[in-house]
Amino acid sequence: MNTIKRLIEKNIMTAICAILCIGIGVFCILGWHTHALHLIQIFPGLTHMVYNTAINFLFLGGGLLILLSPYRKIASLCGLFVASIGVVTLGEYIFNVQLIIDEFFMKSFLTIDTYTPGRMSPYTALSFLSCGVSITLLSFDKYSRFYTYILIVLGSIIFSLSSTSILGSAISLSGNTQWYKFMPMALHTSIGFLLFCAGLVAYLFSKHLRGKIDLSSTLPAFAFMCSLCFTFLLWRSDYQENILKIQQLTILESEKIQNIIETKIEESVLDLMGLDSKGNMGAFFSEKDWIKSTEFYRKNHPWYDAILWVDPKFKVMFTSSFNKEITSNSQDTLLKHDLFEKAIINRGVSISPIVNFTDQSHGILICIPLYTESALEGFIVGFVNTDSLFKSIIQESTKAGFVFRIFQDNNQIYASPNIPASSFQEIVKQVDVKLYNLNWRFDIQPSQSLLNTTTHTVVSYFILVIGICIGSLLAAVIQARLVSKRQARVLEKTQILLKQELLESRRLSHDLSILKEMTDTLQACTSLAKAATIVVKYCYKLLPKTSGSIYLSNENQNILDSYGRWGRGPLNEPSFSTKNCKAMKGKLTVYKSGTGENEICHHTAPRTNNEVYVCLPLINHDKVIGLLQIRYPNDSKHFNKGMPSLEETLAKQLTLTLANIKLRELLKNQATRDPLTNLYNRRYLDEALPREIYQAKRYNHPLSVLMLDIDHFKTINDTYGHKAGDMVLKNVASVLQALSRKGDISCRYGGEEFLIVLQESTIKDAVKHAQKLRKEVAGLSFSWKGKDMKSIKISIGVASYPAHGEFSEDLIGAADEALYRAKNGGRNRVESAIS
Repeated sequence: MNTIKRLIEKNIMTAICAILCIGIGVFCILGWHTHALHLIQIFPGLTHMVYNTAINFLFLGGGLLILLSPYRKIASLCGLFVASIGVVTLGEYIFNVQLIIDEFFMKSFLTIDTYTPGRMSPYTALSFLSCGVSITLLSFDKYSRFYTYILIVLGSIIFSLSSTSILGSAISLSGNTQWYKFMPMALHTSIGFLLFCAGLVAYLFSKHLRGKIDLSSTLPAFAFMCSLCFTFLLWRSDYQENILKIQQLTILESEKIQNIIETKIEESVLDLMGLDSKGNMGAFFSEKDWIKSTEFYRKNHPWYDAILWVDPKFKVMFTSSFNKEITSNSQDTLLKHDLFEKAIINRGVSISPIVNFTDQSHGILICIPLYTESALEGFIVGFVNTDSLFKSIIQESTKAGFVFRIFQDNNQIYASPNIPASSFQEIVKQVDVKLYNLNWRFDIQPSQSLLNTTTHTVVSYFILVIGICIGSLLAAVIQARLVSKRQARVLEKTQILLKQELLESRRLSHDLSILKEMTDTLQACTSLAKAATIVVKYCYKLLPKTSGSIYLSNENQNILDSYGRWGRGPLNEPSFSTKNCKAMKGKLTVYKSGTGENEICHHTAPRTNNEVYVCLPLINHDKVIGLLQIRYPNDSKHFNKGMPSLEETLAKQLTLTLANIKLRELLKNQATRDPLTNLYNRRYLDEALPREIYQAKRYNHPLSVLMLDIDHFKTINDTYGHKAGDMVLKNVASVLQALSRKGDISCRYGGEEFLIVLQESTIKDAVKHAQKLRKEVAGLSFSWKGKDMKSIKISIGVASYPAHGEFSEDLIGAADEALYRAKNGGRNRVESAIS
């Protein structure tokens, strides 16, 4: 048993079955090319394998071998080819067409008693369709439960068709190997399908042994499906045998009815001819003698309605009318028929098509011309009532369980009562009755009662019931065995889970302590940048097997900037729009990317293998704080989307903490920043300038102060309005920020006055910087409501520590005095304070 498992697990069994399938196809193809019948038929009298079947076995075996190679997807080409041949062949049977595919590769030189001598069996075509679909599904490398059940159904069909065909060949049941009179399945074809089915099962079981799929739950379904298919085919075989018996009975009944019809018509003609010999060519003494003579025939043949003696001029001489409804007027009308002309032309018996004697009586006219040497002496005309004639036949056929319809020129002229609404076309037997110029077609078929009693026998119901019971019992036994094994595994897993839960509780306690430590540390942070550094440090502790980044929002909350990362994962986008993140866009609690590339957020780094990205948005009261992105090295073993996790707890805690820090930053910013220009305000300057002077004094560094004023600012407000003045202030402030160095302090001192503190800057450097600011502002162009404004000019006063003072008040005063001199000197100037 262990040896067989190793052979299956290494796909050796699958390879052997594939090679044997190829061998069957190769030997049969050689037999066709060399006309070696023992390779095509195996034994004389057995069904041969057609050329298309042999080619398909080559592709089936090749497809199984390709599945074992790294190029498994190519196997789908083999599967599609085989399935296409099966579909086209089945289409030929279903739609009764000939697409020349049967002898496309080689014309058959063998003869067999079948409607389709060069075409593979419909059972073979159905099996090839199932085989082709199976190989195509296996090439996709998807092993979901749905795919597995489809493969089970297809495998059951293949196994049942091939095994019942072998059984039918062994016990001579044509219904097992043959459908109606089409090509039966060959014995070596059945063996080839069994080999393919064995290879398919071995391939799936190898996946099961390697843990890629689980066949345990599908075994009961496979057993039940095989039993069900096998039962259905046996029932179908019994049914087909009964159909063949009915066909034979129908053929015999059709021959019987044909003989009866022809005999009765011939007797009617002979009777009329006998009247001629008795009448001595019309030399009857009286009409009474004629009636007496014809009455004898009426007793033997009750289907006569009338017998007439007509002279050569088509005048009725004597009449024996047995149907009172046929009056002389109706006789004259019927005698105008061209029947007499045909009888004269043919110089013999002429029979008319069915005509209406009366409104409720139908029949045929039999006309016999009477000649003496070459002279026409008259006619004997018989009115044969076909309704009576057919009823006498129906009485005999109904007892035998058959019904029939009669057609004249493709028009139905009579039908038995209680004809089945739907009948088997292959059971209906057509018989042509051609006598003289009469041309009828009879369609004979068994009645519904005969069909029911013959096809639905006790044996057929017994086969169905026993097959279903055996299949259900087998499935139940396998299921019970699987349940017992599953319960044993559940007990083992329960013990393992208890141990895991103990370890998990310890880990959870450790994680909570780290979370508390992180929260306490973050409470002391004064800025988001410092907080992000702490978050990265603790994320590495909490999630050691991951990598990730923390993003914080900017002022408008539409852009997220990276503030830190941990782990060795690839670099993500440094900043991105919230629209590019599915979690932010949908305001989800968490978003875990799937396996499809279109499910990954655009801001993530290129993914390799089975990496999973998790985006946890940090949103507080609909305000975007940031985003925590975590990257896992493989699938979701460390993260479960369906239940609260450490990551979600971390995200919630970070949201609250960072929201508080951001609020403190906002309050501090509002207290120290000018709301119009976003420069520091005078309050901040009063705190910062003494600190900067202290640092310059301590490290013996120079320090300079620039006092700026916009020239003629009042004129701008009076001319264009205060909104235009605000625009000018914003643009001048933008220039000051753009030209400031790191560490310089730009403040709005009041109204249109600005003050800049330049660290480590001498008076000479400060004057140069002031001149650069003056030129940059003078180069600005302004327009308001479509009108160009005059260029803006500024005046600047410069003072330096310690030459112009050692305290903030002294430096500001010296710079203000220098600004005053620049104003009086004509504006748009830079003046230095006097030492």
